[in-house]
Amino acid sequence: MTNILIIAKGNRAWILNDFFASDKDFNVIGTAQDKERAKYLLGTGRKAFVIFDYDEDISGIFYDILESVKSNNANIIAICDNVKQGFGLLEKGVDDICVRPKGESVNERRSLFTSLSAKIKKVISDNDKEPRALKNKYAKPVETIIAIGSSTGGTECILQILKAMPADAPPILIVQHMPPVFTALYSARLHSECKISVWEAKDGDTLENGLALLAPGDKQMRLVNRNGKYSVSCSVEAPFGGHIPAVDVLFNSIARLAPDKAIGVILTGMGKDGAKGLLAMREAGAYTLGQDEQSCIVYGMPKAAYDIGAVMRQGSPETIINATFTQI
Repeated sequence: MTNILIIAKGNRAWILNDFFASDKDFNVIGTAQDKERAKYLLGTGRKAFVIFDYDEDISGIFYDILESVKSNNANIIAICDNVKQGFGLLEKGVDDICVRPKGESVNERRSLFTSLSAKIKKVISDNDKEPRALKNKYAKPVETIIAIGSSTGGTECILQILKAMPADAPPILIVQHMPPVFTALYSARLHSECKISVWEAKDGDTLENGLALLAPGDKQMRLVNRNGKYSVSCSVEAPFGGHIPAVDVLFNSIARLAPDKAIGVILTGMGKDGAKGLLAMREAGAYTLGQDEQSCIVYGMPKAAYDIGAVMRQGSPETIINATFTQI
């Protein structure tokens, strides 16, 4: 049975309490509408899953208790008004989000509870799984983050770049346009052929030296800062610019959180995904690289980035590798 702590205002608290109390898989340890009550319940020693019904009226509580939630090794799911608001909460460190229904009908409320229940059980299941093992563990703190975006023709370029990386390379975040089943297979191939570890990313994976994380084919991946450590969020959501995963989503998150630490790389691919995100990275202080026309299978994404001034240096994969080494 999973302990649940509900943080919500007014009737919402009692509606959520009734929902969870009606399910034998959950035990509600309390509800809170202020930070003192929330911190008290978190400090009772009973590990709980926090449901935070985010509202502007009590938004201050969220930031006040988030550190307490994480220090107690608790997980938190936020109910929010819309996806944009949810993105901000994900970047602050929540484990997942549920968008609040527009109406108040019984069916809409039941749909919300069903979604919450499924997300809680998924997080618990992910927590119970054996952690993936790094080939090597390095104590050196993360000083640089490499971000790579690509599409058509990019798989072999990524392999070439990653094979050139030393075992203690800075963490690498990759978005390659590819269906979900194939991202798992592709990451396994990269892992087997490279000195660094390569995983298909899971929500909450921490950035490590010697580790590359590949965005799952059915989720958007972002850089987030959780308790002072960089990790990734991977969430199911609508395509961005027609893509899921989208390079722009990853690049934009890095431009916001760690531009001074970042190297952005855009490789072969059709369309313009990643161009604006790479420009945001460059304008925020990152070092940016793009593949040149001669070595591209499709000179679409790198051209779009180059044309708007997002690329500081352009060249072949070999040039990109050498330029990257000068920055790490």
